[in-house]
Amino acid sequence: MRREPNELPFTGRSWDAPAQRRAQVPEEDRRVTYHMGRAYLNESSIRDPDHSVQPADMRALRELHAGAGRDRQAHKDANLAAALCLGAALKVFKGEADDE
Repeated sequence: MRREPNELPFTGRSWDAPAQRRAQVPEEDRRVTYHMGRAYLNESSIRDPDHSVQPADMRALRELHAGAGRDRQAHKDANLAAALCLGAALKVFKGEADDE
């Protein structure tokens, strides 16, 4: 037995149904962004005091970066000293080669 289209669920035209839904006005919440009717939580609004950066952590990071910078500079200085020694040795070697 066949039912009439108005008896079937989800078969009516949208303009036939009474206007029940109204556009929702989003609440004033700075943590939530609304786009195309959907709500999105801004991740930057999440505050977890147990996992936030503390001043002691910042000091430790600064010391770590400063120590790494000193190590890089020491490595560069050692490379320059090795290059100067090599240049001096090549000059001596070239002078000996010219004497023969």
